[in-house]
Amino acid sequence: KANDSSAKEMAHTAQVSAETLATDNNGSYATVSPANLAAVDASVRTTAGTPPKPYVSAAAPAGTNNTGWDLTITSSTGNTFTISKDPASGALSYTCTVAGTDRGGCPTGGNWG
Repeated sequence: KANDSSAKEMAHTAQVSAETLATDNNGSYATVSPANLAAVDASVRTTAGTPPKPYVSAAAPAGTNNTGWDLTITSSTGNTFTISKDPASGALSYTCTVAGTDRGGCPTGGNWG
């Protein structure tokens, strides 16, 4: 669970970075990517490293007008934690998937938020 907690913290940090990118780009999330999130906040990792730590494995804008985004963090356990901002409503969703048999911080049902 501790490793997955770190992944959830990284997801929050990446979320703040995505909002910063939008602020700097007139509300557009068009530039959301792992590299650009890391450029906003140096604590955002884009590779697992050695020893493995949580990292942004995917980040992209969503919606036809880039008014939402999807951010996925991979934990050192292999579990993934995603935050998505709905491009129409702005609502956030928090989903996770389990890589093996260790659920860690991913509850049954796959919603962690």
